[in-house]
Amino acid sequence: MRTFAASILFLATISIAGAQPLPSPHFYTTQNSDDWVSHSIQLQTRYTRVLLVTTGSALTAIDVVPMDLNNPKATGTPTRYPVDKVFSTLQAAADAAEGGDLVAILPGTYNGMFVREKVSCGDGKYIHFKAMGAPGSVIVTNCAADAAGAPLSHHMIHLFAAHHIVLDGLHVAGQTGPGLPQAGLASGILIGASFVSTGKMTHHIVLNNIYSHNHQYWGMHSTDSYTVLMQDSVYGRSCREHSAYVSDGSDDYVIRRNVFFGSTGCGLQCNIDADTCLRKMSQMKEFVSVGPLQPNRQWAKAILKFAAEQYGPHNFPDGIGENFIIEENVVYGNGRGSGGGGFNFAGLVDSLIQNNLLYDNHAHGFAMWNNYSVFERELQKPGPATAADVTPEALPLFGCRNNLIRNNTVLLDVPDRYALGAINGSYGCTLRNNVIINQTGLSIEFTADSIWQTDSGYNIARGAALNRYSMYSTVPYSPNPPPMPEEIAALAKNLDRNNHSILGVDLPAFAQEVVRYNLNPWLMLEGHYWRLNPERPDFRPCAGSKLLVSSGDPTQLPLTDLEGRKRISADIGCYRFAEK
Repeated sequence: MRTFAASILFLATISIAGAQPLPSPHFYTTQNSDDWVSHSIQLQTRYTRVLLVTTGSALTAIDVVPMDLNNPKATGTPTRYPVDKVFSTLQAAADAAEGGDLVAILPGTYNGMFVREKVSCGDGKYIHFKAMGAPGSVIVTNCAADAAGAPLSHHMIHLFAAHHIVLDGLHVAGQTGPGLPQAGLASGILIGASFVSTGKMTHHIVLNNIYSHNHQYWGMHSTDSYTVLMQDSVYGRSCREHSAYVSDGSDDYVIRRNVFFGSTGCGLQCNIDADTCLRKMSQMKEFVSVGPLQPNRQWAKAILKFAAEQYGPHNFPDGIGENFIIEENVVYGNGRGSGGGGFNFAGLVDSLIQNNLLYDNHAHGFAMWNNYSVFERELQKPGPATAADVTPEALPLFGCRNNLIRNNTVLLDVPDRYALGAINGSYGCTLRNNVIINQTGLSIEFTADSIWQTDSGYNIARGAALNRYSMYSTVPYSPNPPPMPEEIAALAKNLDRNNHSILGVDLPAFAQEVVRYNLNPWLMLEGHYWRLNPERPDFRPCAGSKLLVSSGDPTQLPLTDLEGRKRISADIGCYRFAEK
């Protein structure tokens, strides 16, 4: 994770006071990601112009099938467009593009681009950067440079305070990987700009069918952003950190049908990072009335209140991420180096996490916490000792609160870690119909500051632990943390031990209930692209499985499973049963 020093090293301390505040965005709330897309991402039905990027011969016209984000495999009737302008670099096309344009990129290898805000962009007027040709044949291998040859960014593609942008089909290829010498750029794609220097959030971004891999830090990284769709993409093999990293006050994401694999750190890290957000804002002149930064909850609440008055809700990075849908992703092979989990969430609230498969990760499986925020350490150590200590004012503000976590499959074999943990103020969450098994460590862990209003049941696990302290408040990853007092445990709505969960299930027992149990890689990397491994595991329940089939809570059931098949019974885990 980034240090505070690194996070604020280059921040400007200019004031943007006096700027006209923007209206606060409205986030569409639903449990159906297709509905979210239909309401939140309004693409144009016809392009205004076509800008062609090519390393060789140009075309005078191009055929394009209309984009349907909710049905990406649809083969509609193509529309023929004349080519208006031709460019040899992505940067030149990005500079010339306006809202409503298609930037069609012919197969070849290109430097990246630095995309700035375009006032012509808006609903129905996206700039669509589309790779043409075979999958993976449009390759980005470096950052863009200015006229003098100086790099424009530390990232191959940087959407700098831009909005209403689609990146579609790009292969963003780094130069390093886990265990290799560091080389190349920090990330493949960066969404966001310094709020301190711009006063703007980056928003309405679509990443579709992206393959971004082997970067120093991240395949994709975002900051200071909202209303982002990440779908049908592959991110992996980051050298130092995470396959993908959503951070710094980001809200309103749909992250679906992606693969996050093989990185030193986390698969998907959504660390909304209150510490970095509030430290950044404390550098701004208009916040001087709040007083210098203080590492306590009172100061954090004061600057959040002041910022909401200045900019309006969600128009600034507040360290709390609202309204995420994270579904139908596969996460494997991460965490060998830094200890990051398959899913690592901090500050994620009022969100839906469903139908995900996490297997063969090498630290924890799925963590919900508050990044051990400096503003709340006095609330975490030693933490609540009695039920009277558990009140809204006594619980951490920046944990993962009020999330619905259902029909995920999390399989782990890591000592002194958990398959799923709720710590550091991650209270009020509902867990239903999940398979959560760690063969050699804790399967499910709740700590005393995260038990209030928790509702967990109808899960399958090897065990569930109620612990007095967070693992970050005592000895890290202690295998024998002190137990939670029963009076605090009673503050939960429901616990697995008394709410239809099946405990004591280990990996060998689970393996007997599915079609094909193994830990083979999900993907095979061949040449310059990937394909699905035909020998990958098949964790669909056997049709006759009494453990998994029809044993879940039918009132908390997604409409479909990981493969998009309609659920017809209350099966537990990310898959419905396998039909004969």
